[in-house]
Amino acid sequence: MPLKGHQRTGHQKAQTVAMHKRRWLPKSPIKANVIDPASSRLFSKERKKLNQEVEKARRMEANARRREQRAQEKLKKVKVESQAKIEEVTEAAEEHVEAMEERLEGKFKDEKAGMKKDLARLNTRNHREPSRIEHAVQKALKHSRNPDVALPTVHYVKDNRGIVQDWARNTIVTLVNEGIPISKTWSVMKANANALGVTIVGKWSTRTSGRVVREGGFSAGLMIVDYVLKCISS
Repeated sequence: MPLKGHQRTGHQKAQTVAMHKRRWLPKSPIKANVIDPASSRLFSKERKKLNQEVEKARRMEANARRREQRAQEKLKKVKVESQAKIEEVTEAAEEHVEAMEERLEGKFKDEKAGMKKDLARLNTRNHREPSRIEHAVQKALKHSRNPDVALPTVHYVKDNRGIVQDWARNTIVTLVNEGIPISKTWSVMKANANALGVTIVGKWSTRTSGRVVREGGFSAGLMIVDYVLKCISS
């Protein structure tokens, strides 16, 4: 025979209270996921593969660092060797240049000494030339059968100091005033001297002729200025 409400036992009352509590408690939003054994094995493989890729990347990075370090060391070594080679080549070039300068200096000294000797010999010969010509003339007159023969005339273009004499300057200016080209003054003078039997020692160049003509022009201008000044002062 069932009992009435007020006649229920303590155990029944406790069950009723627990049931009411479960009815009014909110439901938890968190749901427990069930782990599939196959998915767990796949995750382990992927994780292992990822770890292998990470390890491989680390090894590649370490190898790259070692290669970079070796390349830097090699570059430093090459720089040191290049600098040493440059210094060696520079030193060898400087030694070669110094040796060439010494050889050229010695060669120039020898050539300069030889030129000085040649110049001294030519100067001595030029100083002896008038006496030799005079000696030749005297010897020709001594052995000549005609005592009334005219003495040869000798003119020197330059004096002992190497300066063109006045008669040569006057001749050049006169020939140019008569219309003879400057480059032909010596040939015309030589032809006339040979025709007249005059011996000319030496010669003048076209440059000398032009310089003499310019100097003559300057002298003429100075003479004109001096004449004008004299006329004004008087």
